[in-house]
Amino acid sequence: MDERTEIKERLSITEVVSAYLPLKQAGRSLKAPCPFHQEKSASFMVNPERGIYHCFGCNEGGDIFSFVMKMEGLSFPEALEKLARQAGVELKAKRPEDTAASAKRVRLYTAHELAVRYFQASLVKNPKALEYIIKKRGLTRQTVKDFQIGYAPDSWNALTDFLASKGYTYSELLEAGLAGQKEGRQTVYDLFRGRIMFPITDRDGRPIGFTARVLDDSLPKYLNTPQTPLYDKSRAIFGQFLARDAIRANDEVVLVEGNMDVVASHQADVKQVVAASGTALTLDQLRTLSKLTKNIKLAFDTDRAGLAATERAIELGGQLGLTLRMVVIEGAKDADELISKDVSAWSAAIANAKYIVDYLFDRFATDYDLTSAIGKRQYTDRLAITLRRLGDPVEQNHYVRRLAEATDTSEEAIRAKMEQAQERPSSSRTPKTAVTSNAAGSLPATGAPVRLTKAHKNRNQREDELLAICLYEPLARIALEDLTSEHFSRPESQELYLMLSEHTHDNPDQIIGALGDPAYGSQCIFYAERMFGGYERRELPEKAFKSADRLQDVVEEVWREEINRELETAERDGDEAAWTRLMTRLNAMNQRKA
Repeated sequence: MDERTEIKERLSITEVVSAYLPLKQAGRSLKAPCPFHQEKSASFMVNPERGIYHCFGCNEGGDIFSFVMKMEGLSFPEALEKLARQAGVELKAKRPEDTAASAKRVRLYTAHELAVRYFQASLVKNPKALEYIIKKRGLTRQTVKDFQIGYAPDSWNALTDFLASKGYTYSELLEAGLAGQKEGRQTVYDLFRGRIMFPITDRDGRPIGFTARVLDDSLPKYLNTPQTPLYDKSRAIFGQFLARDAIRANDEVVLVEGNMDVVASHQADVKQVVAASGTALTLDQLRTLSKLTKNIKLAFDTDRAGLAATERAIELGGQLGLTLRMVVIEGAKDADELISKDVSAWSAAIANAKYIVDYLFDRFATDYDLTSAIGKRQYTDRLAITLRRLGDPVEQNHYVRRLAEATDTSEEAIRAKMEQAQERPSSSRTPKTAVTSNAAGSLPATGAPVRLTKAHKNRNQREDELLAICLYEPLARIALEDLTSEHFSRPESQELYLMLSEHTHDNPDQIIGALGDPAYGSQCIFYAERMFGGYERRELPEKAFKSADRLQDVVEEVWREEINRELETAERDGDEAAWTRLMTRLNAMNQRKA
């Protein structure tokens, strides 16, 4: 008897389906409202004798495996594994190493389950942590229970001692991401100390990692589980298990930035909400969510990192056939704050989410002067790549026409701009700010078209060098504080800069794993190991600062070239106002250099 047949013999379809739907007797069959489409009268039928289901409304049907695959958004191997656990059937490992790996994963899962219970018990015993959760954050006991929120004692070895007493070795705790170890030392310690613990679970609700928050304003505010055999930041989705039914029922999912946004929204009974570990949205995360719904709503910040993630989501969503919308939060900095002020405002913001391309059209229109030639050029520069990423030709044509009308130009000119965008990397600059403060002084952000001069090529080399050092050595990332994303000319270097600035303590593997395209990060770490592997770690921050200074110098040279080209254009077009603004910037740069 094969494994699939054995599972079917042990699990009836009634048992499997009733865990998801309230079945009612209908003659020799059972019925329920279909979970796969909206309907008023129940047309979803289950036949216990034949072990199958069928919906006469949407024509979905199959056995227990296809049902779980559809409900959970799983592949067949994943559904097989899930139902095997439920049926108590041991799946045959194909190789001895598979058996060992499976046993290791079971040990790691159990360690996390024990850690969750330990942190929950610690929360009950700590009045300060309870006051923070219940009074300051306003969470109910049911919410704390649902999300299994706990507290890590402010101790160096409380959890490690507890898990060691349960038979776990220190090497297992290090591999699980529950313990840390100083380089060159044997002693291990609790990775999480004095923090509120938010368990991150897999699609079956099993804990695989944690996000830990301090009780005060000390830094780092959040600490995440490092990359482990169970936890992959690029795949994990906080709140997915609890949100799954609501996502399916509402046929939409709302992606927010923070764990507390998710928790607060669920407590407010808006449960189709999950978080993707900040703005580092990945194709794997969207692919997982796409199995539950094709309607994705983003509630990201509108800062540079949030806008970069929003623009990139269009490309990722296009690959999966998703419909993306933007949730605009007004009167609050995030969903958590808005919910605390007015729950109905949060629900309304979700309901009124704007189609993402329309949102970008309106958002960038506030950044540029569309009455000037330069403003029109910058506006079309910013949107050209977005239009290129639209997979549907009818939709693309609609927005080409809209952009042409908005800038009072021809559709042919817009399509020519889109072709140019394909040939050169885009820049995520914030154009309305004429100057950006940094260590070298205020530098202009002109948004001029890129021509690969010697300065541009030198700039790319400087970017790669600095990012390689900072990726290799977390302590060197302080050198990035005086820079902005405007100092990095390519999408891949901008993304890595933002990741390094946001995740100042994550190791290289964590950073690379969270990148949408890890190839550039891998190239940087290879470069760093080859160029800086022989240096002492304490020497690298100084090298990073020198590299940052060199980058600022070459960026200023690039911007100077761009301003001079824009001056020529302004003079040729007789645009006196633009010429005056550009000369003011150039004079300011010359004075600083002098």
